[in-house]
Amino acid sequence: MRWLDFWGKNPAALTEGDPHYATVLLSNLGSIKCPAVYHHLNNYGTNSIMVTIGTIHEEERLMPDGSKQIRKVCDIGATLDERIGDGFYFARSLKLIHYICAHPELLDQPIGENSGFDYH
Repeated sequence: MRWLDFWGKNPAALTEGDPHYATVLLSNLGSIKCPAVYHHLNNYGTNSIMVTIGTIHEEERLMPDGSKQIRKVCDIGATLDERIGDGFYFARSLKLIHYICAHPELLDQPIGENSGFDYH
């Protein structure tokens, strides 16, 4: 079985519905009152990215104007397999994700339009 898996030859009857063969495994652990977790990816299957969302809870946050407010937040855990990229690539990708989260209106723009994002 491990040989078949290594060469990508496992029968579909064994891999269909198996989350280890998904591109991204996304799990809302908050729905069962659990925190977001990080997962050690293994060498079984094709899954290289795991993202978990934890429970929504309240935390005190420092606002841009210096005031403090209680806000609803949730933790997100993400594990990326080094077989699909290196630390430099992941760090640059996280910088872009941070920018998009700070400017969600960019998701409505056409792909070819300039976003104003710069890696520097």
